[in-house]
Formats: sequence, structure tokens, C-alpha cells
Amino acid sequence: MSVWSDPRLIQIAKRFVPAADEVWRLQQGPDPECVFFQQMAEHGHYGGSPGTTRQGIYVCSPSGKFLASINSNSADRVLAMLERGLKAWDQLPAEEKRLSAQSEIKPKHRWEDSFPKSGLVLSMITRDLPADCDPSQPCSVKWNQDRVWFSKGEARQWLPAEPKPGDKHPLPQELVSRLARLHLVDTVNGQTSPFLTGDVAGSQIATEIVERAGGRVKMKITGTTKGESPGRGRRASANGVETHILGHATYDLDKEAFVEFQMVALGSRRGRTELNGRRRDPESGPVGFVFELAPADAPPVAPAFIRYYDVPWVARPERGNRE
Repeated sequence: MSVWSDPRLIQIAKRFVPAADEVWRLQQGPDPECVFFQQMAEHGHYGGSPGTTRQGIYVCSPSGKFLASINSNSADRVLAMLERGLKAWDQLPAEEKRLSAQSEIKPKHRWEDSFPKSGLVLSMITRDLPADCDPSQPCSVKWNQDRVWFSKGEARQWLPAEPKPGDKHPLPQELVSRLARLHLVDTVNGQTSPFLTGDVAGSQIATEIVERAGGRVKMKITGTTKGESPGRGRRASANGVETHILGHATYDLDKEAFVEFQMVALGSRRGRTELNGRRRDPESGPVGFVFELAPADAPPVAPAFIRYYDVPWVARPERGNRE
């Protein structure tokens, strides 16, 4: 937000073809496109340091020629880097501005390939809340986003087989566990660690059918989740996230799909993980999560922890892929 909302960056970005991707896969994987990135990024700001992240902003040609890079949230510094990249681009020979017809960078595996087109796809926002939970006070500017995926069959498991008003239906534990372990985690500052299965024991979510009109079923969603980790890694402390859940949704039995879904999870977080940037923050504080149906035209961005979705409908990388 501190960079790409800057009017100068918005303007100069029009001269580029922007692309964003998960750096862990690119810097670790053996797929042709990963190797393409690795060879280019080795000339960048973290080049020459094996095992170091390659996170950052890069400018390169379609042929893979490195032009400029930086890892910064300073709009001034990013602008200067992009200007250097454009200058280097202007000096490139014509043949280096094109991707060779013989180049093969098609990936063998991408997590987006498992996008559940007929399932339940949620957009999720995570953010810190005011310390006293006073809704009249401004929220923290820190926030993050993610996607949550459920297959078509899993989406149907949010309601009973023959729903009628008054029915109460517990969500299968494997779906509750997915939410509590991989999504109701402290990613406000960015990356974090997921909870393990045993860390979220006792979490529960249920739906109650409040209305059925023909094929349309309206439901209320309630529940509580609790993730508790002893702190894995030398830079992590004991940490946890506890929430109370409230939401409502409408499922169309004829379309076999949700047509409405809104859910909030409000609670608290404590401690820190190795990568979530909480070392200078208070030990604990209120946190909130909002889940809504992803727009139909939203790009099929995979959940941050998709590699931990241990379900048959998510295709895994071939053996030997280090994702």
C-alpha cells in the first residue's frame, strides 16, 4: 500500500507488464519457469547468497535479462529502481527484448491448476483491531488478504442432506481444521506459520438453517476456534489465535453452490511466529477476519498455505519438486 498507491508509481507502472507470484515456489522449484526466475534473480539484490530469499521487485526483459531490482516499501526507492530498469531496457539490443521462440518456460505444476471452479471460494481479509475493540475508533492500517478454497463436495457439507428450518449441522472437523490451522492465523504483518492439526483441537463451527424457500437455503454460521502453538523455531514464542465466529450464507440447492456468504471471526492473537513481524508489537491484541464470496471474475489466486491442503482434489507437485 505504501508503494503502489503512490501516483508516481501508478503512472510509471503503465510502461511495464506487471506480474506477481509467490516467491517461495519460484526460488525453490525446478520447473522451467522457476529456473528462469532463479537465473535472473541471481543478479539482483540478494544474488550470491545461497539459501537467502529472493523476495522483492524485479525488472527484467522477456528473455530473462536482469535490469534492476529492490526489496523496499519506500515509494521513492522503488521509483528510482524502476527508472533504472527503464534506462537499462532502452539500452538493450532488440534481440534481448524478445523471448526466443525456442524457449520453454511452461510450468509442470501450479497450485492454481486446482482452483475449485464449482466449489466455494472465499476472499479473506485479516487485520488488527483497536485495543479496546471500540468500533468508533479507527482500525490499524495493517491488514492482509488470502483466499480460502473448498471443493464442490466440501461446500455442500456446510448444510445437512435435507435442510429444513431449525436444523443444526456441525461442520466436518477436517473443514474446521483447515480454517483454524491455515486461515485463522496471524498474517496481519505478512507471512506466518500455520498451526498443526493438534494445535487447533476443540475448534468447532456449525450452521443452523433459518429459512428454506424452494431450492434456496439460508443459514446462520457460529463457532469458536483456538490455535495454540508452543513456538517452533528459535525466533518464535508461544503463540495463538482465538476467535468467535458469526456469519450467514445462502446455498442454492438447484445450482449446487453458495450464492451468498459473509462471515466474521473476531478474537485475539498473542505471541509471535518466526516470520510474522510481531517482535516489536504488544504481546497480544485483538484481531479480526472477514470472509466473503470471491467475485466471479477474480483471478484464481491460491491460498497462502495451499500446500498444506491435504485433499485429493488439490494436485501435488511431481516428486522431486521442492515447493
